[in-house]
Amino acid sequence: MVLLYLAEYDKTGNCPVFKKDAGYTEDKHHSLLQLDKYLWMVKTFLEERGWWKETYLFIGSDHGCHYGCNVAVEEGIKRGIPQKELSNYCSNHQEPHNCYLWDFEKNKATDKRSDCSRRTTFIISGGALSTNFQGKTIKYGEIIDFSPTIAKLMGIDFPSDGKSVI
Repeated sequence: MVLLYLAEYDKTGNCPVFKKDAGYTEDKHHSLLQLDKYLWMVKTFLEERGWWKETYLFIGSDHGCHYGCNVAVEEGIKRGIPQKELSNYCSNHQEPHNCYLWDFEKNKATDKRSDCSRRTTFIISGGALSTNFQGKTIKYGEIIDFSPTIAKLMGIDFPSDGKSVI
């Protein structure tokens, strides 16, 4: 088992999406480039030892950023994010988290409160992952689904309030 705890990444919550020549805690773009380097090193290590084909790689975050709420969309517009990219623009706006889900078809806020991070990162990869799951996107999942998903892939019975997303 490999555990990478990247606490410094919490510093990127209120950073711009891109800043020229930024350090990895100064913008989201360089943060992801650094994460990519870490993951490459882990994968290379596992491949060199012949363990990659037996490995599941789980990447998750302890919290997410606000996607698809009026605050994120409004902030994205102020930053010049193109309209077609606003649904994937994230914002880590501070408390109170009194925001509303954004209706991208009607281009306006709904009356349904969001009030929290609606999406977190959860990526499953690795040489042991069945090819029928590779490249798939899960449309809905919650942070409580991480453990049951991992348990199911590992063949472990794990009673939980969450559910496996595969």
